[in-house]
Amino acid sequence: MDIKTRIGQVTAESYARAGSLAACMDLGNRGSLAEFMAEADEHWRSGEMLTLTFDYPVYTVYVTFSTDGVYRSDSMEFEPSALSADSSLLASFPRTAGEMREKIGQGSWDAKRFNLDQETVYLLPSGMTVHYVGEGESAPLVRIAGVMLDYAATHAYLRKLSSID
Repeated sequence: MDIKTRIGQVTAESYARAGSLAACMDLGNRGSLAEFMAEADEHWRSGEMLTLTFDYPVYTVYVTFSTDGVYRSDSMEFEPSALSADSSLLASFPRTAGEMREKIGQGSWDAKRFNLDQETVYLLPSGMTVHYVGEGESAPLVRIAGVMLDYAATHAYLRKLSSID
């Protein structure tokens, strides 16, 4: 099965809990740059990093490699106005900041909440971050970011930027 199809089958929940696309796709060594590059919709280089995009109807997946071919990070970015259109991708994943807060209260999700300027960020045990942009409980999901730093470093970074609920 091709890379783009496999990425498209990853649900938001499995991605957020696993910590990376590679873990969801059972790629072991995270896959090669050549495999991903062959199917990317777009790519660009910034310094020593190469970012590839995979476009789907309501979201885009970004995968970043170093220019020497080492898999570095990934993220899913969503078009908030289209989120309700694709229920299979999100299934029971919290689409708003309020829904995430409710799921944490019910015990179905474990996360630390950080309030940034116009954004609420939840840090998951996997080290992933879930981003909701806007004010209040209705702020829509805009991004699930893969692990870039270990949990403690990400927590410390977010704590510096925010106030914790």
